[in-house]
Amino acid sequence: MRLSLIPIVNNFLKKVLYFSVFFRYTIRIESERNKIMKDKLFKVNYKLTPKATILRDAVVKAYDKGHAERIAKKLFEPRGRVISVEAVEGRFKRFKEFNR
Repeated sequence: MRLSLIPIVNNFLKKVLYFSVFFRYTIRIESERNKIMKDKLFKVNYKLTPKATILRDAVVKAYDKGHAERIAKKLFEPRGRVISVEAVEGRFKRFKEFNR
């Protein structure tokens, strides 16, 4: 009986070891991704229709400028046209009382 338990215990220990290695790898990758990918706010200027002369503004939350452009195109391109995307610096006047 004792001899038949040894392979079972060894197999169990191998699985625990593999799981712990996988778990540590996953945590390390997620922490690196969180360091790199910080959300920022970007101001998007767009037209409602291609022939419109009035520009509208919107704010998009994205990782970088390229990501903000892709989000803006998905939101506004079907009916309008994206003119520019620029990073927002500082605080919003609208939320000033909440950022004290």
